[in-house]
Amino acid sequence: MSPIRAMERLHPTAIFLVDYAFKDDGAGPYISKWNTQKLGPQPVSFAKLIQDGDAAAPTEEEAERDAAKRLPLRDTDPDLTPAQMQRAVKFLLRQALKGR
Repeated sequence: MSPIRAMERLHPTAIFLVDYAFKDDGAGPYISKWNTQKLGPQPVSFAKLIQDGDAAAPTEEEAERDAAKRLPLRDTDPDLTPAQMQRAVKFLLRQALKGR
């Protein structure tokens, strides 16, 4: 898992480069900025952040996005269930509304 994805899971309201940042000066990546007031205590290490992100449950948006990627299309699968179609439409509507 990428460190940005881990942060999205662990701290969905955190803003990259405002609340936290990462650097790699050649000796390996590390956390270079951390807003303790907003995010709480800084993780012990970069690796621990990734590990915690992997262990965290996916957000609702991630779960819907991943489910939509797995949904077969009606043109290629005539056996698409109504529930699958409903999830796909719901996902597409949410994506369209975000673009406004």
